[in-house]
Amino acid sequence: MKHEKNYSVCGLAWHPKYRQIAYTDTEGNLGLLENIGDGKKPNDKVASTVAKDYNDLFDGEDDDYLDGDMIEPQSSPKAGDNEDDADDLMPTSGHLRRAIIDDDDNSLDIGMIKANSNLLEKEDDDDDQTGGFPALPPSSTQQPFYDGPMPTPKQKPFQSGSTPAHLMHRFMVWNSVGIIRCYNDEQDNAIDVEFHDTSIHHATHLPNSLNHTMADLSTEAILLACESTEELASKLHCIHFSSWDANKEWTVDMPKDEDIEAICLGQGWAACATSALLVRVFTVGGVQKEIFSLPGPVVSMAGHGEQLVIIYHRGTGFDGDQCLGVQLMELGKKKKQILHGDPLSLTKKSYLAWVGFSSEGTPCYVDSEGIVRMLNRGLGNTWIPVCNTREHCKGKSDNYWVVGIHENPQQLRCIPCKGARFPPTLPRPAVAILPFKLPYCQVTTEKGQMEEQYWRSVVFHNHMDYLSKNGYELDENAKSQLVKEQQELLMKLFALSCKLEREFRCMELADLMTQNVVNLAIKYASRSRRLNLAQRLSEMAVEKASELATAPEDEEEEEDFRKHLNAGYSNSATEWSRLPVRNVQQDQEMEDAEETDAYEEVEETPEVHKQSKKNIFSE
Repeated sequence: MKHEKNYSVCGLAWHPKYRQIAYTDTEGNLGLLENIGDGKKPNDKVASTVAKDYNDLFDGEDDDYLDGDMIEPQSSPKAGDNEDDADDLMPTSGHLRRAIIDDDDNSLDIGMIKANSNLLEKEDDDDDQTGGFPALPPSSTQQPFYDGPMPTPKQKPFQSGSTPAHLMHRFMVWNSVGIIRCYNDEQDNAIDVEFHDTSIHHATHLPNSLNHTMADLSTEAILLACESTEELASKLHCIHFSSWDANKEWTVDMPKDEDIEAICLGQGWAACATSALLVRVFTVGGVQKEIFSLPGPVVSMAGHGEQLVIIYHRGTGFDGDQCLGVQLMELGKKKKQILHGDPLSLTKKSYLAWVGFSSEGTPCYVDSEGIVRMLNRGLGNTWIPVCNTREHCKGKSDNYWVVGIHENPQQLRCIPCKGARFPPTLPRPAVAILPFKLPYCQVTTEKGQMEEQYWRSVVFHNHMDYLSKNGYELDENAKSQLVKEQQELLMKLFALSCKLEREFRCMELADLMTQNVVNLAIKYASRSRRLNLAQRLSEMAVEKASELATAPEDEEEEEDFRKHLNAGYSNSATEWSRLPVRNVQQDQEMEDAEETDAYEEVEETPEVHKQSKKNIFSE
């Protein structure tokens, strides 16, 4: 037989059962001859068409990998693992027998063909049946076609807001307080600390003689950590620049064979998670405090105020999914656990990319698919998606690198990364602000838009109730303005439902309204000639009024119950005693003002005369 392009053949592999020869030539092509020794003269020329379309050989995900980033982020699972290899070698059609592929980094050699010949054999079985050739039974040494779901490689520990540790110039952390950069080249091995607000502290340049790889930054301190070497133990180094004495630094050595894998700072405390599945808590001045065990290897951790959130592996994931758990703790005077290792919701086949807190103290996290989720304390501490950063990306390989989240004003602070997952240190990247949007249905309609706005307002202001419950002072005017905006949205939805003759829906909306706005809805229904709706709303208003009347009595009884329990104990400030005293007169004045403003926002129906407003409020 003569080669079509007169190339020299340099390798042969004979398959005795199926009368095939696989060969390679000196130009790096792979070919396959069939029907050898059947008594018929084979073709003079070998079918050697080069496969121009890789879709016949690889699936779509591998095409994306070939076109993807050359450098994987440090938090992503290792590329090219066993389960991916199995998928890569799996044929997708029966036309592979005559295919020839160019010999490059992603091609298959003869050894691979031999090792995975069983895959080709199964495809040949089907073709031989249709072509009139007898199907031979599989050999005893043949590997099974499907070995079951493959375990996903576990995500490695990482610091939120950091870039991969192998880079010479990298961000060790970028958060709402400042930026820590690390330089490790021939000229210098140092760390630069820069604060967004220079009134907190001036910029600092630190030597990196211990080769620190982890960092965190707060308004009180700088926290650094390094891995262990053969001579030195893993160290935790803190620079407490807010200290009022002369000694502002302290260092703690970890026990032998115990490496620090994640660190974080809170208000008055620091914490680190180690390879021994331990979390060690310190005061910001260096006093060792609590130690507790983790159920699995740590992935990342973050701190804010008294809150500590820890993400760890709670098991082995399959088919590209990570199996992560989350613990949320409060390390104040009343130490308690809020989330007890609950499963962490991630987009399918994604991994954790960022975890932290909003500036108001609500836990949030981002996965590799760009979905931002926030803890919804108003719905039993569940996680709600509040943004999809991929919707704002122009290219398929573009990403947004999250550096901070604010609830008031609603801002997602990100760095756009074109064709990469993280930004370079130079030139200094610019921060972009993305809007939040809850994934509600039909947001292109007026009803869907107002529903999304209302519930986003509710979710993004749950922190007010949390902070007031924990004794923090809040701006009551801002809170009343928030309630007013929410009630205006409900009233607009009510008016829209009235126009559409959805009276049952009107009742459902009225159930979310305050007492004064329900009275306003009754007047609106009466003016709209919807007397049945007005009657039902009046009954609801009576129920709401009775609930308000009995609420102070319930509070009084509850207070007496607490006094009974606390008899004989210290009368120090508690969670209950720190609550602000309610001013009934001020509340009534604000509610009257809300009623006036809300009614002016409602679009009137044709039946409502211009004089109706004056008549209603004069009554």
